[in-house]
Amino acid sequence: MRYLLPLILLGCSTGADDNFEFDVDDWQPRDSADARPDAPPAPMTLEVTGGAWGAYTNFRINDASEESVVRVARSPFRSPDGPCYPMLGGQCFELAAPIYYMTSIYTDRDGSGVTRVPTAAWFPEGGVCFQAVDYNDGGDSAELSNSACIFVGPDDDGDGVANAGDICPGFDDNLDIDGDGQPNDCDPCPTDPEDADTDRDGICNVDDDCVRAEGFIDTDGDRTCDADDLCPEDPTDSCAGLVAAEGRNGAGNGFYQIDLEAGTVTLLGSGSSYTALAYSETGELYGYEAGGRENLLFVNPLTGENEEGPVTGYAHWSGMTVLDGLVYHWSERGDNLHTMDADSGEESDGFLYGSSYNHCIAADTDGNMYRIAGSSLYALDYEGGFETSLGGISGITDTGGGSSCTFHDGQLLFLTGGRGIYSKLYTIDIPSLTATDTGIEMPSNNFDALASPTP
Repeated sequence: MRYLLPLILLGCSTGADDNFEFDVDDWQPRDSADARPDAPPAPMTLEVTGGAWGAYTNFRINDASEESVVRVARSPFRSPDGPCYPMLGGQCFELAAPIYYMTSIYTDRDGSGVTRVPTAAWFPEGGVCFQAVDYNDGGDSAELSNSACIFVGPDDDGDGVANAGDICPGFDDNLDIDGDGQPNDCDPCPTDPEDADTDRDGICNVDDDCVRAEGFIDTDGDRTCDADDLCPEDPTDSCAGLVAAEGRNGAGNGFYQIDLEAGTVTLLGSGSSYTALAYSETGELYGYEAGGRENLLFVNPLTGENEEGPVTGYAHWSGMTVLDGLVYHWSERGDNLHTMDADSGEESDGFLYGSSYNHCIAADTDGNMYRIAGSSLYALDYEGGFETSLGGISGITDTGGGSSCTFHDGQLLFLTGGRGIYSKLYTIDIPSLTATDTGIEMPSNNFDALASPTP
């Protein structure tokens, strides 16, 4: 009867509040004649999750006896020298004393089962460990599972995992697409359990064109492979100068690269219809496409090709720039300036109203923003919601049609729409309000979009 006491205490408890402790007199030392310290681990496995006060602690058992009752014991600590007792054939707990009954799990025909108990405030804050006991449906032998530990306590981000054990604070630890134990929002490669980044460029292999292609080819040694490199032979990536896209008149419609040093214009792709372009502060090129789709798109600066972007269904834009993470654009919808969060697509109401829709806007790295309408320059107070006319710019000809502007290396550039055959590129000296012809002419007129990766 002496050896039945642990079984009775373990089996008769009915809830987590019972706190029944195993009788210390029934623990057997590890050198007991019937102890089996070299016994192989039992196949039964215990998984425990949760632990947040006010939520639940979840238990899952696998590979236990079919259609049986598995008891779960708990202790504040895991221990390699836990107590042994004869009813387990000399097997020893991996839990330190005192050990309490926690709950029971009813298994199905494949030996698996789940249960959960509320993580009440009486659970002390800190670590707690569990181990399951399977008495083989009332037989004279038993099996022990592995020990499993969690943290218990408050849960600031509400994902059911206590703060002390939260792998990804501020996000849901339960979302793990690739099953690698790292929640999606803290996983460098959330769709790849290996988190592979062969070329160490910060882009996971599953998303890296350079790795998916024929290997990592990096001609200029800037650690950006040629397939993704704006300037594959220039480690400073300043070769492109800026890019431009044809507007809406159809003639010469295409996406161009302008090399300011060489004074050359290269057609990179045909068929584009961007009415505004702007580089984000992280190097992505946004393009606003009119003519049916009217979306803010991601544009490949090497080809002009695009893919679905962060924003859809907005009215025509005639100018765009990016500053402090926000997209500023001039819209024909009421002829005014809007701001947009490119991640969420949330757009502000219009403010800072203008006199006509034909505007280009550009911001420098110091936070100054300007617009050019016709041949007049305006300074925009985008926070206060008003603008100041700086006056007419001398030296500009052929300002009709679409026009575009951007900052490049601190210099304001202006591409005229052109009433004649060609659009011309000018540099603008803001203090003197004078324009200097760069000698670069585009192959057609009415260029609406201009952007530089180095403002």
